[in-house]
Amino acid sequence: MSSPAAAHILLFGDLGQAQAELLALAAQQKLELHDTHDPERALQLVCQQPLGMVFMASHLDVADFMKKLRQAKISTPVVVVGPPQASQAAVKFIRLGAIEYVPLPADPKILTSLLSKLP
Repeated sequence: MSSPAAAHILLFGDLGQAQAELLALAAQQKLELHDTHDPERALQLVCQQPLGMVFMASHLDVADFMKKLRQAKISTPVVVVGPPQASQAAVKFIRLGAIEYVPLPADPKILTSLLSKLP
């Protein structure tokens, strides 16, 4: 009997300290990790294979990325990571379709909880 395929996650942009936390958690949970800072490459990765989740830096064009996902009929969950004093921006990102906004420094318990939702 073959083992189940590992879940894939994408780290998109500069996620600060959350990047190191996610790398460690991915190794512990045997997740396949993809990393890019290029918006076109991020979209290409999401379209090429099923991803369990995308962690995206808040300084990137979240609205455009979410729009392109909708146009491509891709429902991959997106988590936006950014500064702690960005409550209005966090609300905006959620309204755009992100499932969560994680303020930096990222709490490992929150990241673990998000990753536990992977198929």
